[in-house]
Amino acid sequence: MAAVTIIVGPFLPWASVLGLTVTGWHTDLKLQIGLITAGGVISLAFLARRTWARVLAVLAAGMSLGISGYYVVKMLQGTDQRFFHKTIHFSVNPGIGLWLMFGGSLAAVAIHAWGLRTDPVGFAD
Repeated sequence: MAAVTIIVGPFLPWASVLGLTVTGWHTDLKLQIGLITAGGVISLAFLARRTWARVLAVLAAGMSLGISGYYVVKMLQGTDQRFFHKTIHFSVNPGIGLWLMFGGSLAAVAIHAWGLRTDPVGFAD
């Protein structure tokens, strides 16, 4: 389920500014969004009962968590712009798509790490 939320996230509203909403694929962050989505897909490798696949799944979900977490924090901070010698603070609201990618990544890391800890399989598998 966590991987599905990561994969679906880019197609939903990703951010809104001044009443305008964009999805993940309508931004200039296609590489980052592609990496987040790839991390969600790769995290499905956890279903293979092999230690290397489970470690790969944790690392991929961790990559997704790091990138999506960076953008959540960056958007929540907003940005300051100067117009006519005045500083204006623009607030950028993360959309449901970005929150799903962040939450799904966080859940995937937690679930995969817990599964690797409680049900280890040998490296020879």
